[in-house]
Amino acid sequence: DVYKRQKYIRQAIEGVLIQQTDFQVELVIGDDFSDDGNLEIIKEYKNTDNISINVLERTAGDSYWQERKKKGRLYNFTNIIDNCKGNYIALLDGDDYWIDPLKLQKQVDYLESNPFVEACYTSAYVLNENSGKKSIHEANYPKLNHKEIISKGGGFFITASLMYRNNKATFPDFFYKAQGGDHALILMISLNGAVHKLNEITTVYRLHNEGIYSSLRDDRAKLNLRKLNTVELLLDFNKFSNMKNDSQIKRKVSSILRSILSNGGIKLFLNKNLEYLKYLSLRDFLGFFKEAIGKKKLSSN
Repeated sequence: DVYKRQKYIRQAIEGVLIQQTDFQVELVIGDDFSDDGNLEIIKEYKNTDNISINVLERTAGDSYWQERKKKGRLYNFTNIIDNCKGNYIALLDGDDYWIDPLKLQKQVDYLESNPFVEACYTSAYVLNENSGKKSIHEANYPKLNHKEIISKGGGFFITASLMYRNNKATFPDFFYKAQGGDHALILMISLNGAVHKLNEITTVYRLHNEGIYSSLRDDRAKLNLRKLNTVELLLDFNKFSNMKNDSQIKRKVSSILRSILSNGGIKLFLNKNLEYLKYLSLRDFLGFFKEAIGKKKLSSN
């Protein structure tokens, strides 16, 4: 995804072009109708001996544009994935970049040597654009199965560090409702096999005010809404996977609902979404009921 990434796109593309591999790489780029000169910069770059660049052609009113209007921003992502022809897919947003020239080679070698592993990721630097400080996103989960990924939730890996097998899967309708596309994706990937971490730092994730989720950290209401969206994602995924891990998902849903309530999110349930309360334990439900009664008395005084 390179929508409105004009300030950062060169560094993203050049991080791909430095890759040293013994296989051919295809860089598939989907610009979602940016109006900041982004596409003109992208088209300056040419193929190399081992890397071909495929900039997806899109014009207002075409079939992509029509489907994008129906399905929302994540259709850009799924359309890019549908145009990937290789055996493996590595993800990269237009504001992040790769710093290890052997990133792709290391990950392909690992997946080739471990056929039961469906995806692998690495550690990454997090660059705060406001302060200029760089920290390490160090996920200490070397091997995760599907149940463990349900428990961990999204966010345990940096998306730009991920590589997974290209199984040509069709994206279900619930995917497009997810606020966290990376969370929905890793749930789907893990149905097919384990997810492992390589002990490398290969990637820089850029934290800035223009990022989709950067503002969530300091806004409790938005954070609670995102958590509620995660609940909806998990329940939809539960149906999609034929209740394969029903008890695990319901425990995770209960945990998220408790965190919403403890974060002052009771209004989300007083106004609507009461159906989700059935996933709380009796103790948590009674606590919710007591707090709701207290709020009602307070508002009537």
